[in-house]
Amino acid sequence: MKAEIKRGYSVAWCWRTSSGKEEKLDERWVYENFASYGGYLERVISSSASKYPGKYRHVPKGSAAVLPSVSGPESHGSTRAFGLAGGAVPGFEHQGSGQWCASYGLASALRHEGFGDYAEYILEHKDDFFVANPLDKAAKLLKEKGGWADPVRLPNHDPITDRSKDITIVQLCDADGDNTHIVSTVGDWIFDSRQFDKMDLSPENLDRACVGFHHVSRAYRLVPGKKLRKRKRVD
Repeated sequence: MKAEIKRGYSVAWCWRTSSGKEEKLDERWVYENFASYGGYLERVISSSASKYPGKYRHVPKGSAAVLPSVSGPESHGSTRAFGLAGGAVPGFEHQGSGQWCASYGLASALRHEGFGDYAEYILEHKDDFFVANPLDKAAKLLKEKGGWADPVRLPNHDPITDRSKDITIVQLCDADGDNTHIVSTVGDWIFDSRQFDKMDLSPENLDRACVGFHHVSRAYRLVPGKKLRKRKRVD
């Protein structure tokens, strides 16, 4: 199996049949079958992005499952349009092959917290996030729509120990110095648009988010005003 990488992002998963034919694999199926297999996916992505771009990595025998049939309504088989948000849980924004990690992760967090109208506003402006500091753009858009205070900049932020109930948008840096991936966190959850649902906030899932988490490059706490706090989700 191999990962096709573009600008630090996983674009597609492929496998090679016994006859040598290359076929695409469904992204959700790959993560469901290999994500917990001793860091296997992380090693594939890392090798594809650095030492062995475009090379196939051996899949240990017995670690995969049969691809489900593509005929049923619940199918996630390999002929599904690859990288679309259709495999994500309702309300969660999966970026597919796009590079909207900042906007999609934030939109999922906003919707989770009861701010669906703000999530839609962020998605309408997703292409505005291609700037030097996407976190600034996120804060400005929320203030522009109204009801949000100035963001709180968090130097030396540790997402594991600082589990605020307010949304924190976090620019991650991996062990190779790549800081192009952005997620949002709320309490004990990570909203990573490369995934199909929110994840537990843990060191393992931070590693999964950026292929070997090293530190936080930037973090902003997004603070709703008093009126918006009345709408905020209460767990």
